[in-house]
Amino acid sequence: MFQIRHLFIITILLSACASNSGRQKPEEVNQPDELAVVSEIPASGEYVYAVAFAEYQGASMGKTVKVIIDGESIRVIFDGNEVDNGLLMKHKSGAWIIGINETDKELDEVGGCTDGPSTIDFENKKYWMC
Repeated sequence: MFQIRHLFIITILLSACASNSGRQKPEEVNQPDELAVVSEIPASGEYVYAVAFAEYQGASMGKTVKVIIDGESIRVIFDGNEVDNGLLMKHKSGAWIIGINETDKELDEVGGCTDGPSTIDFENKKYWMC
């Protein structure tokens, strides 16, 4: 009787695995691929990124922003208000910035609490604010 019970349990587990093997996982809509190369701009869509506060060493304190990407254009919404917009550019430091002019790529100071363009981290899904 003991062996029959084990055989029964194993049969149930195998049939459950077999019935799930044909199912596809639903795709996340408008979310970047976790393995995406960060040297490229994510696909157009809406994303939720953590806020990285520069004055608190990048801590987010639970705050998030909605990031809307349309090609190379970006808008950042924080607490219902647009706080940033512009063009996504690769800065000379290698960081992604939200710039206005091509010359923004060559500025010495960007991100954090500088007067330069904001930075955005696609790999860790963080938008840097002061």
